Amino acid sequence: MAAIELAHVSKRYGKLWALRDLNLTIEAGMIGLLGPNGAGKTSLIRLLCGIFQPSEGQIRVFGLDPCKQGQKLELRRQLGYIPQHPQFDQWLSAYKTLEYLAHVRGITPKSLRQQAVEQAFEQVGLTEHANKKIRELSGGMRRRLAIAQALIHNPRLLIIDEPTVGLDPSERMRFRQLLQQLGRDRIVLIATHIVEDVMQTCQQVLILQQQVRYYGPITHLLNMVATSQQIWELETEQPLHEPQFTVAASRYQAGRYWYRVIGPKLTNYPLQPARDYTLNEAYLWLMGQTALV
Repeated sequence: MAAIELAHVSKRYGKLWALRDLNLTIEAGMIGLLGPNGAGKTSLIRLLCGIFQPSEGQIRVFGLDPCKQGQKLELRRQLGYIPQHPQFDQWLSAYKTLEYLAHVRGITPKSLRQQAVEQAFEQVGLTEHANKKIRELSGGMRRRLAIAQALIHNPRLLIIDEPTVGLDPSERMRFRQLLQQLGRDRIVLIATHIVEDVMQTCQQVLILQQQVRYYGPITHLLNMVATSQQIWELETEQPLHEPQFTVAASRYQAGRYWYRVIGPKLTNYPLQPARDYTLNEAYLWLMGQTALV
Protein backbone atom coordinates (compact mmCIF):
# COMPACT_ATOMS: atom_id res chain seq x y z
CA MET A 1 0.00 0.00 0.00
CA ALA A 2 1.33 3.43 -0.95
CA ALA A 3 1.64 6.00 1.82
CA ILE A 4 -0.16 8.71 -0.17
CA GLU A 5 -2.49 8.18 -3.14
CA LEU A 6 -4.44 10.83 -5.02
CA ALA A 7 -6.68 9.83 -7.93
CA HIS A 8 -8.16 12.53 -10.20
CA VAL A 9 -8.20 15.04 -7.34
CA SER A 10 -9.39 18.59 -8.06
CA LYS A 11 -9.96 21.50 -5.71
CA ARG A 12 -11.98 24.56 -6.68
CA TYR A 13 -12.70 27.79 -4.82
CA GLY A 14 -15.70 29.29 -6.58
CA LYS A 15 -14.62 29.59 -10.22
CA LEU A 16 -10.90 29.29 -9.39
CA TRP A 17 -9.24 25.88 -9.74
CA ALA A 18 -6.32 25.32 -7.34
CA LEU A 19 -5.79 21.69 -8.43
CA ARG A 20 -7.12 19.92 -11.52
CA ASP A 21 -7.14 16.15 -12.07
CA LEU A 22 -4.15 15.54 -9.80
CA ASN A 23 -2.81 11.98 -9.80
CA LEU A 24 0.00 11.14 -7.41
CA THR A 25 1.46 8.17 -5.54
CA ILE A 26 4.10 8.62 -2.82
CA GLU A 27 5.76 5.60 -1.27
CA ALA A 28 8.47 6.98 1.03
CA GLY A 29 11.32 9.46 1.46
CA MET A 30 11.87 13.18 1.86
CA ILE A 31 10.02 15.14 -0.80
CA GLY A 32 10.38 18.83 -1.58
CA LEU A 33 7.17 20.47 -2.81
CA LEU A 34 7.78 23.34 -5.24
CA GLY A 35 5.59 25.47 -7.47
CA PRO A 36 4.75 29.10 -8.27
CA ASN A 37 2.22 31.10 -6.26
CA GLY A 38 -1.23 29.70 -6.92
CA ALA A 39 0.13 26.32 -8.01
CA GLY A 40 -1.90 24.45 -5.38
CA LYS A 41 0.79 23.64 -2.79
CA THR A 42 -1.19 24.86 0.21
CA SER A 43 -4.37 23.26 -1.10
CA LEU A 44 -2.60 19.91 -1.45
CA ILE A 45 -1.27 20.11 2.11
CA ARG A 46 -4.69 20.94 3.53
CA LEU A 47 -6.32 18.15 1.56
CA LEU A 48 -3.82 15.62 2.92
CA CYS A 49 -4.41 16.87 6.46
CA GLY A 50 -8.18 16.67 6.10
CA ILE A 51 -8.60 20.44 6.58
CA PHE A 52 -10.22 20.76 3.14
CA GLN A 53 -12.24 18.29 1.09
CA PRO A 54 -11.57 17.78 -2.62
CA SER A 55 -14.08 19.06 -5.13
CA GLU A 56 -13.48 15.87 -7.12
CA GLY A 57 -11.45 12.69 -6.77
CA GLN A 58 -10.23 10.42 -3.99
CA ILE A 59 -7.43 10.74 -1.42
CA ARG A 60 -5.90 8.01 0.71
CA VAL A 61 -3.16 8.53 3.30
CA PHE A 62 -1.96 5.19 4.76
CA GLY A 63 -5.19 3.78 3.36
CA LEU A 64 -7.32 6.29 5.28
CA ASP A 65 -9.76 8.81 3.80
CA PRO A 66 -9.10 12.29 5.27
CA CYS A 67 -12.68 13.27 4.38
CA LYS A 68 -14.34 10.69 6.62
CA GLN A 69 -14.66 11.76 10.23
CA GLY A 70 -13.71 8.48 11.89
CA GLN A 71 -10.76 7.90 9.56
CA LYS A 72 -9.69 11.55 9.87
CA LEU A 73 -9.18 11.09 13.62
CA GLU A 74 -7.07 7.99 13.03
CA LEU A 75 -5.05 9.82 10.37
CA ARG A 76 -4.24 12.62 12.80
CA ARG A 77 -2.51 10.06 15.00
CA GLN A 78 -0.18 9.24 12.11
CA LEU A 79 0.39 12.74 10.77
CA GLY A 80 2.34 15.74 12.03
CA TYR A 81 1.73 19.16 10.49
CA ILE A 82 3.84 22.30 10.94
CA PRO A 83 2.22 25.42 9.45
CA GLN A 84 4.26 28.37 8.21
CA HIS A 85 3.23 30.53 11.18
CA PRO A 86 2.59 28.29 14.22
CA GLN A 87 0.82 30.06 17.09
CA PHE A 88 1.91 29.55 20.71
CA ASP A 89 1.02 31.29 23.97
CA GLN A 90 3.94 33.71 24.38
CA TRP A 91 3.76 33.59 28.21
CA LEU A 92 3.91 29.82 28.60
CA SER A 93 7.20 27.97 28.83
CA ALA A 94 8.23 25.71 25.96
CA TYR A 95 7.88 22.70 28.28
CA LYS A 96 4.35 23.61 29.45
CA THR A 97 3.36 24.23 25.84
CA LEU A 98 4.52 20.82 24.72
CA GLU A 99 3.04 19.08 27.74
CA TYR A 100 -0.34 20.64 27.06
CA LEU A 101 -0.23 19.67 23.38
CA ALA A 102 0.76 16.11 24.31
CA HIS A 103 -2.33 15.93 26.54
CA VAL A 104 -4.51 17.23 23.69
CA ARG A 105 -3.04 14.53 21.41
CA GLY A 106 -4.30 11.89 23.80
CA ILE A 107 -1.12 11.06 25.75
CA THR A 108 -2.91 11.11 29.11
CA PRO A 109 -0.75 9.03 31.50
CA LYS A 110 1.55 11.61 33.07
CA SER A 111 4.66 9.43 32.94
CA LEU A 112 4.20 8.70 29.22
CA ARG A 113 3.47 12.35 28.55
CA GLN A 114 6.66 13.51 30.28
CA GLN A 115 8.65 10.88 28.38
CA ALA A 116 7.17 11.99 25.05
CA VAL A 117 7.85 15.68 25.81
CA GLU A 118 11.46 15.07 26.84
CA GLN A 119 12.09 12.89 23.79
CA ALA A 120 10.64 15.54 21.46
CA PHE A 121 12.85 18.25 23.01
CA GLU A 122 15.88 16.01 22.57
CA GLN A 123 15.03 15.27 18.93
CA VAL A 124 14.96 18.96 18.01
CA GLY A 125 17.84 20.03 20.26
CA LEU A 126 15.83 22.24 22.63
CA THR A 127 16.36 20.45 25.95
CA GLU A 128 18.46 23.31 27.34
CA HIS A 129 15.73 25.83 26.52
CA ALA A 130 12.69 23.84 27.68
CA ASN A 131 11.94 26.13 30.62
CA LYS A 132 12.17 29.38 28.66
CA LYS A 133 8.98 31.23 27.83
CA ILE A 134 7.98 31.21 24.16
CA ARG A 135 8.64 34.97 23.87
CA GLU A 136 12.26 34.36 24.93
CA LEU A 137 12.97 31.91 22.09
CA SER A 138 14.63 32.91 18.83
CA GLY A 139 12.88 32.41 15.50
CA GLY A 140 14.85 29.24 14.86
CA MET A 141 14.00 27.86 18.31
CA ARG A 142 10.31 28.52 17.74
CA ARG A 143 10.48 26.64 14.45
CA ARG A 144 12.15 23.73 16.27
CA LEU A 145 9.42 23.85 18.92
CA ALA A 146 6.85 23.64 16.12
CA ILE A 147 8.64 20.51 14.88
CA ALA A 148 8.66 19.10 18.43
CA GLN A 149 4.89 19.49 18.81
CA ALA A 150 4.39 17.66 15.52
CA LEU A 151 6.71 14.83 16.60
CA ILE A 152 5.30 14.29 20.05
CA HIS A 153 3.01 11.46 18.94
CA ASN A 154 5.68 9.93 16.64
CA PRO A 155 3.86 10.38 13.30
CA ARG A 156 4.60 8.37 10.16
CA LEU A 157 4.12 11.43 7.94
CA LEU A 158 5.47 14.92 8.63
CA ILE A 159 4.22 17.87 6.53
CA ILE A 160 6.11 21.15 6.88
CA ASP A 161 5.07 24.45 5.29
CA GLU A 162 7.90 26.93 4.53
CA PRO A 163 10.29 25.59 7.21
CA THR A 164 13.10 28.18 6.94
CA VAL A 165 11.31 31.43 6.04
CA GLY A 166 12.59 34.25 8.25
CA LEU A 167 15.55 32.33 9.64
CA ASP A 168 19.09 33.67 9.51
CA PRO A 169 21.73 31.62 7.60
CA SER A 170 23.05 29.75 10.67
CA GLU A 171 19.54 28.84 11.89
CA ARG A 172 18.59 27.79 8.36
CA MET A 173 21.58 25.44 8.17
CA ARG A 174 20.78 23.98 11.60
CA PHE A 175 17.16 23.47 10.58
CA ARG A 176 18.13 21.69 7.37
CA GLN A 177 20.29 19.27 9.35
CA LEU A 178 17.34 18.60 11.66
CA LEU A 179 15.06 17.87 8.71
CA GLN A 180 17.56 15.37 7.31
CA GLN A 181 17.59 13.53 10.64
CA LEU A 182 13.80 13.43 10.82
CA GLY A 183 13.56 11.93 7.33
CA ARG A 184 15.46 8.79 8.25
CA ASP A 185 12.45 6.88 9.60
CA ARG A 186 9.36 8.71 8.29
CA ILE A 187 7.95 10.40 5.20
CA VAL A 188 8.61 14.14 5.17
CA LEU A 189 6.88 16.53 2.75
CA ILE A 190 8.43 20.02 2.70
CA ALA A 191 6.55 22.83 0.93
CA THR A 192 8.80 25.80 0.26
CA HIS A 193 9.67 28.66 -2.10
CA ILE A 194 13.36 28.25 -1.26
CA VAL A 195 14.74 25.84 -3.85
CA GLU A 196 18.03 25.48 -1.96
CA ASP A 197 16.14 24.00 1.02
CA VAL A 198 14.94 21.17 -1.21
CA MET A 199 18.38 20.62 -2.78
CA GLN A 200 20.03 20.42 0.65
CA THR A 201 17.51 18.15 2.38
CA CYS A 202 15.51 16.07 -0.13
CA GLN A 203 16.19 13.27 -2.59
CA GLN A 204 12.90 13.74 -4.44
CA VAL A 205 11.01 16.77 -5.67
CA LEU A 206 7.33 17.28 -6.47
CA ILE A 207 6.67 20.26 -8.73
CA LEU A 208 3.07 21.42 -8.96
CA GLN A 209 1.21 23.74 -11.27
CA GLN A 210 -2.38 22.64 -10.62
CA GLN A 211 -1.19 19.24 -11.87
CA VAL A 212 2.02 17.33 -11.33
CA ARG A 213 4.71 18.84 -13.56
CA TYR A 214 7.35 16.50 -12.19
CA TYR A 215 7.69 13.98 -9.37
CA GLY A 216 10.81 11.91 -8.89
CA PRO A 217 14.49 12.01 -7.97
CA ILE A 218 16.23 15.36 -8.18
CA THR A 219 19.13 13.68 -9.99
CA HIS A 220 16.80 12.52 -12.77
CA LEU A 221 15.44 16.05 -13.24
CA LEU A 222 18.99 17.42 -13.48
CA ASN A 223 19.79 14.78 -16.11
CA MET A 224 16.74 15.88 -18.09
CA VAL A 225 18.03 19.45 -18.03
CA ALA A 226 21.45 18.30 -19.24
CA THR A 227 19.83 16.43 -22.13
CA SER A 228 17.81 19.50 -23.11
CA GLN A 229 20.99 21.49 -23.89
CA GLN A 230 19.24 24.74 -22.99
CA ILE A 231 21.39 26.07 -20.13
CA TRP A 232 24.07 28.53 -21.24
CA GLU A 233 26.72 30.85 -19.93
CA LEU A 234 27.10 34.26 -21.55
CA GLU A 235 29.45 37.24 -21.16
CA THR A 236 28.54 40.60 -22.68
CA GLU A 237 29.53 44.24 -22.48
CA GLN A 238 25.89 45.35 -22.46
CA PRO A 239 22.94 44.29 -20.26
CA LEU A 240 21.00 41.37 -21.72
CA HIS A 241 17.51 42.05 -23.10
CA GLU A 242 16.41 38.87 -24.86
CA PRO A 243 12.81 37.68 -24.38
CA GLN A 244 13.68 34.13 -25.46
CA PHE A 245 15.99 33.73 -22.45
CA THR A 246 15.14 33.15 -18.81
CA VAL A 247 17.94 34.53 -16.66
CA ALA A 248 18.83 32.09 -13.88
CA ALA A 249 21.81 34.05 -12.48
CA SER A 250 23.77 37.17 -13.30
CA ARG A 251 26.58 39.40 -12.06
CA TYR A 252 28.47 42.52 -13.13
CA GLN A 253 32.23 42.68 -12.74
CA ALA A 254 35.04 44.74 -14.28
CA GLY A 255 32.78 46.35 -16.86
CA ARG A 256 31.27 43.08 -18.14
CA TYR A 257 28.02 41.23 -17.54
CA TRP A 258 27.95 37.52 -16.84
CA TYR A 259 24.75 35.47 -17.18
CA ARG A 260 23.41 31.94 -16.78
CA VAL A 261 20.42 31.73 -19.12
CA ILE A 262 17.83 29.15 -20.14
CA GLY A 263 16.57 29.01 -23.71
CA PRO A 264 17.37 28.08 -27.30
CA LYS A 265 20.84 28.50 -28.81
CA LEU A 266 20.68 31.84 -30.58
CA THR A 267 23.60 32.35 -32.98
CA ASN A 268 23.79 36.10 -32.41
CA TYR A 269 25.03 35.55 -28.84
CA PRO A 270 28.40 34.05 -27.75
CA LEU A 271 26.75 31.25 -25.77
CA GLN A 272 28.77 28.55 -24.01
CA PRO A 273 27.11 25.33 -22.77
CA ALA A 274 26.86 25.15 -18.97
CA ARG A 275 28.84 22.30 -17.44
CA ASP A 276 26.76 21.78 -14.33
CA TYR A 277 23.23 22.59 -13.27
CA THR A 278 21.35 23.65 -10.16
CA LEU A 279 17.89 22.62 -9.03
CA ASN A 280 16.80 26.23 -9.40
CA GLU A 281 17.81 26.14 -13.10
CA ALA A 282 16.07 22.79 -13.52
CA TYR A 283 12.91 24.23 -11.96
CA LEU A 284 12.98 27.30 -14.23
CA TRP A 285 13.61 25.09 -17.27
CA LEU A 286 10.73 22.76 -16.38
CA MET A 287 8.26 25.58 -15.79
CA GLY A 288 9.10 26.92 -19.22
CA GLN A 289 8.05 23.69 -20.93
CA THR A 290 4.55 23.62 -22.37
CA ALA A 291 3.94 19.89 -21.80
CA LEU A 292 3.78 18.04 -18.50
CA VAL A 293 6.85 15.94 -17.77
